[in-house]
Amino acid sequence: MAVIGVTTGAFDADIVQGIRRVGGFGTKWINDLDDMHGIDGLVLPGGGDVHPERYGEPMSNLIYGASRDRDELEFGAVRIANNLGIPIFGICRGHQVLGASAGIKLIPNISYNHTQLGGRDWRHSAHPIYGPMQEFSPGVNSLHHQAVPNQAELLAELGIEILAVSDNAEVGDRVIVEAMRGPNFISCQWHPELDWNTWPASRQMFLYFKEMVESHATER
Repeated sequence: MAVIGVTTGAFDADIVQGIRRVGGFGTKWINDLDDMHGIDGLVLPGGGDVHPERYGEPMSNLIYGASRDRDELEFGAVRIANNLGIPIFGICRGHQVLGASAGIKLIPNISYNHTQLGGRDWRHSAHPIYGPMQEFSPGVNSLHHQAVPNQAELLAELGIEILAVSDNAEVGDRVIVEAMRGPNFISCQWHPELDWNTWPASRQMFLYFKEMVESHATER
């Protein structure tokens, strides 16, 4: 059975359940870089902000929950996984970690709180998305205030495919990358662990990761 390493963070118990039920994989906690030994995949959950020094910006009062210790662990884990070709699944903060690791300068604070927008609660899979993931669902849940910017040309140069984008300040601005896929990772800004069993786009993210893990195991 493949074993997936999971760093601790927001909704990590729900992530473990999704990995086990959708993928049929075992899991282990990644508390330090030595725990990376023997894993077949890595999941980076949500949580506090990525420290802005990781993408070349100064600290500000817009940043909260930043932890240099967690950054050190997760950015280090990404380096190891990249070197070994271990598949990575980034969720919310983890999506941002992957963006910053690739050299993308994050949006430190989007224009408004994406849990409550226009009087609607986007936590219930209603935040509209655009792009290939629309094939599965027209919208997703949304619980974030930082984001990976839609820098299409740079992302393409890095070999990263944009799977979904969303609006920020205006309808149609499409400035936020909601989901992306790189040579050895898949990631999304929303929390698929909260509704993988009821929402097709969220389940598909787990299935994409499952395919990557199985392909990696076959190649080894």
